[in-house]
Amino acid sequence: MNSRSVPSPTTPRPTLSGNAEAGSTVAIFDNGQKLGETRADANGNWSFTPATPLIEGEHSFTVQATDIAGNASDLSEAWDVVIDTTAPEQPGIDGQGQASVASSMIRALSRARLRTGVTDDTTPTINGTGEPGDTIIVLDKGEKIGETTVDEDGNWKFTPETELGDGDHEITVVIQDPAGNQSNPSDPWEFTVDTQAPEAPSIGSVYDDAGVKTGELAFGAITDDTTPTLSGNAEAGSTVAIFDNGQKLGETRADANGNWSFTPATSLIEGEHSFTVQATDIAGACLRPVRGLGCRDRYHRA
Repeated sequence: MNSRSVPSPTTPRPTLSGNAEAGSTVAIFDNGQKLGETRADANGNWSFTPATPLIEGEHSFTVQATDIAGNASDLSEAWDVVIDTTAPEQPGIDGQGQASVASSMIRALSRARLRTGVTDDTTPTINGTGEPGDTIIVLDKGEKIGETTVDEDGNWKFTPETELGDGDHEITVVIQDPAGNQSNPSDPWEFTVDTQAPEAPSIGSVYDDAGVKTGELAFGAITDDTTPTLSGNAEAGSTVAIFDNGQKLGETRADANGNWSFTPATSLIEGEHSFTVQATDIAGACLRPVRGLGCRDRYHRA
């Protein structure tokens, strides 16, 4: 057996092999204690596997050959290994352990809830820390989507090479050390990918509640209300932006039934106004502005 150092982890019953005089008896020692012996074959080759598992930790193997006449050789140079059979600790995601989750797009990161949410980012980046050299295996609903390695500074990150499809996803990670020991999967990071624009929003009415004459305004109507209330429908939970002649007035949120309403915070100037609305869902997908009602604002003093 040639002298060699193998610091990387291995199995608790490693097989040693080497060369000696043909027919000689080869005794194997671990940290100076005899493990057992074997016999070199006609070509001088021998191999040995411990009968019982070795304990975890450092081991220094040496061998000694004794020929059929009883002459013993000197001990060989040592071959060092480390036995490691302990699996890494269960990793975590989003602050539950060593792993954390970030989006590869600032827009998606600002809109997505990192624990359980919705995003339009089809390639979110997962990052975290671990033992240098460990392998991070990334799974989506139990199916492997890729892996990465912890760098020398203890950091790792992973971005899927293939875009995740629209729908629900459950990302988990498993740590594998160089010996092949694997941790239990992390708790899942559950989220939904949504890249589809919401259904077109609508302006259902513009309501005049100022002055003597009040009520809903028809398209192109004249009103003395400088802050008319607009209302309509959009995708439930979506953000509805309201525009006047192409300039954004403000925004509101559609309720659970998809209903929304908006009253300008400041008075509109006299003249013609053309209102449009645009809906953006919670993933950040938006639909271009949709034309709504127009009116002319004529303010009458009392």
